[in-house]
Amino acid sequence: MIILFTLLLCLPSLYVFSAVSGAEWTRRSFLAVLAGFAGTLALVLLALLPINWLFSSSSKHLGSATVIQFFLWLIALGLAWRFLGKGLQATGARGGMILWLFLFCIVSLQAATMLRPVLSRKPGDAIFVTGKKSFLEQMGDAFDEKAP
Repeated sequence: MIILFTLLLCLPSLYVFSAVSGAEWTRRSFLAVLAGFAGTLALVLLALLPINWLFSSSSKHLGSATVIQFFLWLIALGLAWRFLGKGLQATGARGGMILWLFLFCIVSLQAATMLRPVLSRKPGDAIFVTGKKSFLEQMGDAFDEKAP
């Protein structure tokens, strides 16, 4: 859900940033590179799921599990970035896309915060929360709580 939501939000900026850096897209090549990036990201996250489970289930503090999950997300994002970089090179892009990757990372963290009640909630809590919260506040809250 987070990958799809983030990609939908960052799709226009990916197209514009890559076009400004020199990429010559066809509809087919853009969708292929986008699908490859999302697929690589999802596959690496799936491969890292047992590691994520180990640290999440054996940690007393939610903050330490959050840090591990953040680093696993960065690893997955770095490997997916390699795929996207190769796709961009094939279309003629000449660098300058690291800013987009940073933007994608920040948007994905906020998307995870926005979807937090759907992804993880305490028993009896509402599925959707109406209050607003930034990902920095959410990470701060994770360090204040003990894991269940």
